[in-house]
Amino acid sequence: MGEQLRQIAVVVGKDLLLELRTREVLWTAGLFSVVLVTLFVFSGFETAAIARGAAPGVLWVSLAFVGTLVFTRTFQREKESRVLDGLLLVPGAVDALFVGKLTVNVLLLAALEVVLVPMVVTTFRVEVFAPGAMATALLLGTLGYCALGTVLSASLASVKLREVLLPLVLFPLAIPLFVAGVRATHAATVAEGGAESWLGLMVAMDALYLVLASWLFRQAVDHGEA
Repeated sequence: MGEQLRQIAVVVGKDLLLELRTREVLWTAGLFSVVLVTLFVFSGFETAAIARGAAPGVLWVSLAFVGTLVFTRTFQREKESRVLDGLLLVPGAVDALFVGKLTVNVLLLAALEVVLVPMVVTTFRVEVFAPGAMATALLLGTLGYCALGTVLSASLASVKLREVLLPLVLFPLAIPLFVAGVRATHAATVAEGGAESWLGLMVAMDALYLVLASWLFRQAVDHGEA
């Protein structure tokens, strides 16, 4: 257990250090999120009430697209330097690699949300009545989405058109999670509340995604190396 935690820490530390040096993902995804929100602002909402009602959908659609930019880079460096070949020979390293890459994806997407969420709330003049419920929805959505993105990015690491194929496979699988996230976020922005049932659904979907992703990850990596 101690050795596996050390391996996870090495994976997380290495990826975060490279990102801090290059800012490759954060700059690209951050600018992309600004462009997305700007386009939504000029999409022609007739009234402020309609704009506020559309804000949860705008937020989660933006997160969906920004997440694909994060996921496409998940295993690119390891694939280019053939690090995965060696990792497959180390006992327990594959499980540590999955947890480490999942952790990095969650941290990167959460860092982008720190900018994206206030931008959407401020731009669309959304009043958040239940900030705890909204934060929980974003946390659960980020975790489940990153679980899917991590295992799919591993399975498509060797595919030349992975940037195109990843969203085509990822979005349909993530639709139930995003629908629940939109409804929970909407409930957090109205006085009536009612986010608890949607949050419970997100917890169940996160558990399912995490179990399936951890089980399929080794097969995905093996397939990518074949």
